[in-house]
Amino acid sequence: MSYFNVGYIPDLIDLIVANLASSKKDLSSCSLVSAAWLPCVRPYLFSTIRVSQTDSALLSEHISKFLAFISSSPFICGYIRGVCFSRDDRPDPGLAMNSQVVSSILSLLPRLHTLRFINMVFDGHAIGILFPMPSHKLRLLEFQLILEDSYTTEDVLDVLGIFSHIGELRLSSRGSLHAGYGAADSIKVFPPAVAHPPYNLVVSKFVVKDHLSSYQPLIERLFRTRTIRTVESLEARVLGNQTPDWDVLVFMTNQMKATLQHLSLDPVLFVAFHDWFYPGYLETFNFICQVIPTLPHLRSFSLQSEVSSDARVFSDIWSLFGSAVSRLPSSTRHVRLMLNPRAQDGQMYGDGHSQVSDIWSRDGLDWEPLRAAFDRFGKLETATFATGAAHVCVDRRRDLEAIQRELPDLDRKGVLQYQFIQRDFSWNPLARMQGR
Repeated sequence: MSYFNVGYIPDLIDLIVANLASSKKDLSSCSLVSAAWLPCVRPYLFSTIRVSQTDSALLSEHISKFLAFISSSPFICGYIRGVCFSRDDRPDPGLAMNSQVVSSILSLLPRLHTLRFINMVFDGHAIGILFPMPSHKLRLLEFQLILEDSYTTEDVLDVLGIFSHIGELRLSSRGSLHAGYGAADSIKVFPPAVAHPPYNLVVSKFVVKDHLSSYQPLIERLFRTRTIRTVESLEARVLGNQTPDWDVLVFMTNQMKATLQHLSLDPVLFVAFHDWFYPGYLETFNFICQVIPTLPHLRSFSLQSEVSSDARVFSDIWSLFGSAVSRLPSSTRHVRLMLNPRAQDGQMYGDGHSQVSDIWSRDGLDWEPLRAAFDRFGKLETATFATGAAHVCVDRRRDLEAIQRELPDLDRKGVLQYQFIQRDFSWNPLARMQGR
């Protein structure tokens, strides 16, 4: 088993922890584990550990047990590569994560490269960085923050201050996908900031998703109190009609434009009705027109959107794609465009029927703007046209033939690619726990 989850396999881990906590110092002495079995499975069993609640809220005592668990079994620590702390939405003010706890974890797990905090409370009383220079490195650090009063900017900055290098930094806020349609959320007000010295922080990739404005103060403080270096990639999922979220994304791209080479944009547009769709479309269009031309070092670009059978919606999204490609620098090497057909509600939730949808082979599409845009790229290596569908029938051969027919130069150069991705709307708890 390569994924070990405290909450998902409660009986086994609870008994192991109980045995260790009751004075047994070595996991091999646990009555549940044989001496022959342990050496074979421990590199895989403890590769990733998830600390979460089972039938009750995750409490501070569970974190203490976890620390005691790894402290008492040093031979296991070398196998642990990833740790995920997760809580549900029930209030448990007694549980608080802070930089001291994270420092303890890092000191005990020398090979840790992935650390995730899902819906955790952060409360370190904004102590500030207590050491002269951060030194820890991670491949992935993720914060899924809560929209309630569960953290302050300084508490999270304290945790970030432990690290000198982060391969991928993910930030998101918990909330309903459709909660963003309607009035924009107000920006969260935080306590007065504590001054931080301008430490260097190397981040290769930023991933930001949903409700960016709710953690706007954190992003702004991060860029203004750290010298963020070598950000090469930005992946953003933005609720389409939320102006404050787009403002945060504009701020981030302005901070990164000297080094940004890869941009992936997923504007969540409500395509069911044109009146609801249009405000988000305008926000996306304005971002593309105003920001993309300011990114001279961009080498790869990805844009995706859901589409519906509404002719006006499809036409506007098609125009959006052409506008985006036409504004990319001529040195762009990789372009990926993805259209996802929206399933009707019945098909989305699985009534056993499928609808037929024309995507890239749709009649009446004007391909000239895309042809002209792609002709500008002298070093293009891949031009990918993708479709993601669930409970929707797509004629892949017809789509591919239409793309090849409309973009013959790209096909002749061998850079044209077509992808079909089967999307899954089903609820899979194991996949969700693994972050898939």
